[in-house]
Amino acid sequence: MNFSKNIIGTSLIFGSFLIGNYALAKQPIQLNSQARQSIVQNSSDRVQIQQLFDSIYSAVKQEDLSNYLSFFEYENYEIYQQDRQTSQWLFDRYDLELTVNKIDIVKLDRDRAEVRTIVTYKKIRGAQYRDNRQTALFFLRKVDGRWKVYAAKIERVDFI
Repeated sequence: MNFSKNIIGTSLIFGSFLIGNYALAKQPIQLNSQARQSIVQNSSDRVQIQQLFDSIYSAVKQEDLSNYLSFFEYENYEIYQQDRQTSQWLFDRYDLELTVNKIDIVKLDRDRAEVRTIVTYKKIRGAQYRDNRQTALFFLRKVDGRWKVYAAKIERVDFI
């Protein structure tokens, strides 16, 4: 699969909110230690979530099934097996170009997050397939200190 990325780099997530003890408008701010820790944790979580999605789409590009499945949390083995079989079927049947148009962290708590993505899929070769752009909402939670996807919902599909 071909893969290209058109998103704002993670460097904008760091430091664009605070520079030293000043906001970008150079207004002094006062933060207690709990607020400072919250900002640091939030920034770290945002970077980890961005890296998670970069890794997911990289695994899809490489058709690395084991790596791809490792980013998801499954309720039981049966659901894992079903997802494994479906993913393998798709990898075997299609060669798609994947373009990540947008990754947006819409909600972030200590151990839960929601991420909206817009991804364009174009067929390079394979069975009959309609090129499309999908908007999806992913639900994440921390498992042993790592972010994992536990559910997703396709919100919109536009055929192109």
